[in-house]
Amino acid sequence: FIATSRDTRVLRSLNQEQCKLYAVNVMGSDRSLQLFCKHAFRKDSPPPDFEGLSRDILSTTGGLPLMLKVVGQLLYKQEVAVWGEKLAQLKETPEKAVMERLMISYNALEHEAQQIFLDIACFFIGENKRLPVYMWSDCKFYPESGIRTLVLRSLIKIDEINRFWMHDHLRDLGRAIVTEEDAECPHNRSRIWSTKDA
Repeated sequence: FIATSRDTRVLRSLNQEQCKLYAVNVMGSDRSLQLFCKHAFRKDSPPPDFEGLSRDILSTTGGLPLMLKVVGQLLYKQEVAVWGEKLAQLKETPEKAVMERLMISYNALEHEAQQIFLDIACFFIGENKRLPVYMWSDCKFYPESGIRTLVLRSLIKIDEINRFWMHDHLRDLGRAIVTEEDAECPHNRSRIWSTKDA
């Protein structure tokens, strides 16, 4: 049997002698292209006139399987012009269906963990974990348990030198949540990460 979960605590409760945990890594470019093509063309590889666009879309989606599936289905039997528009749109805003599914994980978090998630998405990707922990402690966000929850739910990772990592789509989700606080007036938002908005 293969069991999957957004929350690794569920899997850790299984009998460790009978079960093995496996963390799924980001798909390689060849496998990503194959998955995307299965949905966009109903075959394993793109036609020659769509190969460049297909690779550009793979690059933009960051190899996230759900995103590859959703975008591939949207582009099935569409003309090259539609593909170009969709690529431009993906570079501006992530696909709505994917964001809605990712929101399920965000909405299941406690308020404090949500705030830590948004801070990481806006400011701390690639930064050492030690630095913002002091700020979160002062804000009563209980950072040790909040960070642990985010890691267990696969919303962030902490690399071997203690830096935060987050998938591009999760980063985009966090930033979109902050932007929606006030789309017109950035100074009313809880966080400003863009130099243009600042």
